[in-house]
Amino acid sequence: MRIDLTGATLIDFDFSHCRAAAGVFNGTTFYGTARFNCVAFSGEAIFSKATFSEEAWFDEATFSERASFSRATFSGEAWFEEATFSGRTYFIDVAFSRAALFSEATFTDGATFSKATFTGRALFSEATFTGGAIFSKATFTGETAFKDTVGPIHLKGARVTNPAERHQWPPGWHVVKQPDGSGLLESASDRQPPEADDPEAGAGLSPE
Repeated sequence: MRIDLTGATLIDFDFSHCRAAAGVFNGTTFYGTARFNCVAFSGEAIFSKATFSEEAWFDEATFSERASFSRATFSGEAWFEEATFSGRTYFIDVAFSRAALFSEATFTDGATFSKATFTGRALFSEATFTGGAIFSKATFTGETAFKDTVGPIHLKGARVTNPAERHQWPPGWHVVKQPDGSGLLESASDRQPPEADDPEAGAGLSPE
């Protein structure tokens, strides 16, 4: 099926194990736990500006085409462990207030986390970024782990508000302490990857 719940208010929404040709949740508000475990989107999946008031579960979800969570807000823990993103993926300017868990997730095309804010833990251990991942201008506050990740990861200009916190960065990346006590991530290479645009603004289901 094709589903468009733009602007809807959903309570304890459970879409686990469902299959959808496309899903649009622009500006949707999820109260209670939102469950998308093992969901399969064969077309685009758009969650731009969505608000998740509590836990959001996307473990083992499959996104076959473009997926966007840009400018979404996660007030509870966000679980994306073992999720598969086959198309271009956007988490631009997303706010994760608690843990963001992407361990063992697979990103086949490029993934963009520019300007994302990770207030709690940010765990990407054993994630695979075949098309690369951009974290420029992201902010990390809590424990961060990029242990055993696969693929190019660009963190130049990302900010670490608490360098003393436990962090595991990809090989070649290090924190340069700033006068205000925070840190900026730099690598041996000064190459700045191009910013990936977020073309889904205002996206919706295409007419039949």
